[in-house]
Amino acid sequence: KVPVHIEHYSNPQAVAREKGKLIENLPAKGFAILNCDDEIVWSLKNKTRAHVISYGFKEDSDIQILGLEYKVNKDGFPEGMSFKIQYGNILVPFRLNNTLGKPQVYAAAAAASVGITFGINLVKISEALEKYQPIEHRMNVKKGIKNTVVLDDCYNASPLSMNAALETFKEIPAKRRVAVLGDMLELGDYTIEMHKEIGKKVIGIVDLLICVGTAAKLIAESAIKHGFDKSKVIIFNNSESASKMIRKEIKEGDLILIKGSRAIKLEEVVKEISWEYNLTS
Repeated sequence: KVPVHIEHYSNPQAVAREKGKLIENLPAKGFAILNCDDEIVWSLKNKTRAHVISYGFKEDSDIQILGLEYKVNKDGFPEGMSFKIQYGNILVPFRLNNTLGKPQVYAAAAAASVGITFGINLVKISEALEKYQPIEHRMNVKKGIKNTVVLDDCYNASPLSMNAALETFKEIPAKRRVAVLGDMLELGDYTIEMHKEIGKKVIGIVDLLICVGTAAKLIAESAIKHGFDKSKVIIFNNSESASKMIRKEIKEGDLILIKGSRAIKLEEVVKEISWEYNLTS
């Protein structure tokens, strides 16, 4: 697993050690709320004097996530997700609207864990999270032109988040899946390897691959090398050129994932095809 910002560290373990200092410095009366589904995060439990609370999908989690389902309306538009959280003998349904993906569920479970730690009723936590509005460009579900659905996840990108986005992408029903993928920055020596890995990942998930940026070309090249149809791959040097051509490439009913690092500015592509920016389309 290669985390974001690894360019500034020697390896993934060095990033974990740096973040682990937060856990190490907790007081004995404090709480370390850790994702037990993540091996690196969970290993930090041995480096703290604080009381450890685990959350995740695993059965032995203190706070367990159950029954994740994506909600699609009768018109085929993904409206959000439902799941349950169990704490002891208490099982409460949760709903997150206008967003998709396990990373959002983990964030909700982490928030719920904090609330439980401070004595907040789990039902009250569920009611509060149902009002949650996702941060702009963080896996927002948007109506697109030509009756498309846009998964706007263009705020940033790392190998972990790119993989997670593609995993979510394949779970949503669609006539055709179009992925607009930009460079993943700040990867240092891992840049080439990780972009090639994403190229392999898209196979069997994506129907039309649009790559934006210098490093993203490696995604395209790797996908083709591993059997992706070359005629279904388009490469652009930057978001400006991609946004000028994107309308011609999408079709009625497409599901479109847009994801890349902040500096690639893929929000320009989002603006070009999202209904909210094209009210006359």
